[in-house]
Amino acid sequence: MGNPFSRWPQVVLRRRAGLRAMRLRLDARQGGFVLSAPPRVSLRVLEAFLSDHEDWMIRQAEAHNRVELSGFGEEILLRGQKVSVVRSGRLRGIAGLVDGQLVVPGDPSSCARRVRDFLKMEARRDILRLVTEKAENAGVTVRAVSLRDQRARWGSCTPDGRLSFSFRLVMAPPEVLDYVVAHEVAHLLHLNHGASFWQACARLASVEDIRTCRQWLRQHGPHLQAVRLSTPERN
Repeated sequence: MGNPFSRWPQVVLRRRAGLRAMRLRLDARQGGFVLSAPPRVSLRVLEAFLSDHEDWMIRQAEAHNRVELSGFGEEILLRGQKVSVVRSGRLRGIAGLVDGQLVVPGDPSSCARRVRDFLKMEARRDILRLVTEKAENAGVTVRAVSLRDQRARWGSCTPDGRLSFSFRLVMAPPEVLDYVVAHEVAHLLHLNHGASFWQACARLASVEDIRTCRQWLRQHGPHLQAVRLSTPERN
């Protein structure tokens, strides 16, 4: 059946005749999850089931896909492209791109934190630009934009015009970030996932087929969430 869940793009729904209870499992090959359910279980019940199991999904995805950014010489995704993390030789300053490499000051113990700060800075710039552009096109007002390290969802929208996004979206290809911003701005027009909402979302998104972005998040989103961007505490 595919994925009817906008909140959980990494979950594939499969209706199975004869099944008496819902079952959720990690798809190790694809990196997402499969929710098997009886044919007549409503979407509302399915969404409530997933909401109850969000913490479990997060733990499973992290355990399966965990990537530790422990220091220099490793790679990180930025706008869908791999960039090498290299040491600048300076003790102070901020990380920045130089000739396709992410040059980071300081010692290895602060590397992950400085990379995280860089990604947040880049994400804020990209997201604010897209929000401004798409809100103007939609004729809506955005009261505030915040960035968080959200685990259960990539973006959210409140009825009073406050948008929130995961800064990890800056690691995804630009068209994927564009789609997520379009998705949340479209919610300022329609606080549901009906046909009118999806029409608005497709109109605001730059990508020709938003289904490709949903598919990318379903396949690769768990990897973005699993990248550890904090320096492990020492005992």
